Amino acid sequence: MALGTPESIVASPPKATHSFTPPLQDLLWLNVYSRRPLLDAHWKALLYVVESRGGQDLPSMEFHNYQIHVADAIQASLKLSAPSLPLCQRYRELRKIENRHNAFGVAGIEISFEAFGKSISLPECALSPNVIEALVDLYAYTTLLDQYCREAHDDHNLARLGLHRVLVQLQLMSALFPTENGDLDQPSSDNRLGAVIKSAALLFALAVTFPVSNPEPVQIVVGRLKAALENVGIKASTSDSHQDIYTWACILGALGASDVPQKEWFASQLANQEFERSRRTAGLSQCSSWDEIYQVLARFLWLDLACNTAAHKVWLQVQEMVTIRLNQSRILETT
Repeated sequence: MALGTPESIVASPPKATHSFTPPLQDLLWLNVYSRRPLLDAHWKALLYVVESRGGQDLPSMEFHNYQIHVADAIQASLKLSAPSLPLCQRYRELRKIENRHNAFGVAGIEISFEAFGKSISLPECALSPNVIEALVDLYAYTTLLDQYCREAHDDHNLARLGLHRVLVQLQLMSALFPTENGDLDQPSSDNRLGAVIKSAALLFALAVTFPVSNPEPVQIVVGRLKAALENVGIKASTSDSHQDIYTWACILGALGASDVPQKEWFASQLANQEFERSRRTAGLSQCSSWDEIYQVLARFLWLDLACNTAAHKVWLQVQEMVTIRLNQSRILETT
């Protein structure tokens, strides 16, 4: 296989460049195989094997299809591009199942899509149906992963989690990169909020649900998220739903950033938004607590085990910044 063997790849892991702590990094040797893109010669050889054998849907290819899709998902994630191969028949059959509980094959787990689906389906987000569907499936997989991490359900196995992780990542990359130029849709004046959601979701996928070892794609997406947030901006008149998206995206950006200036930029955006909220609604009272902010984050793509510890530290920094500004404002009002 084009992936080679673990022994053929450098054993020492790359230095961590973000603050996420994703689970199951070694599932399917993802932490090893995602260190760098496959050599072009190896990738072309894999594509040739698939084509020369008549395609992925032949019975003779059934055994190899899973590994082929794993390689395709890794390659697309590292290059930030659409997958090179179509889904094989088994994956297409899973995608046709409309009921998410049946599609993900786990009975007894409550997966509520309403709040998340409503948040990303706002007209001003201007997300395509394919993107919304991919994000909802990513949310569903995150729910299953959370249940696995909490060991709260017996009907789990790593094989199923691995299969759905690959399928969800392939679907996400296909939806976010519909063209061959390797770029997310450029934000126009009427879908800037959608660009924020797409960049934040991709960051979450690359760092948490499909954690790649190579730091470069994550940092590229962090830069794109920062640019998307700068295009949006948050004003006092912005709706609560927009502010919630902005908060979630900024915290993901702070966790994904590899250098201090970038981390501080995301934290400062959160502090600016929180200061305006406190001044407008609480009468210069106080900053929101971590518990209040967590309730916002949990409505979006979020995994407690991977995000909470680092996010709590970010929010403590934000609280400190906001408290200083609130105290300064009180002093000015009394003089």
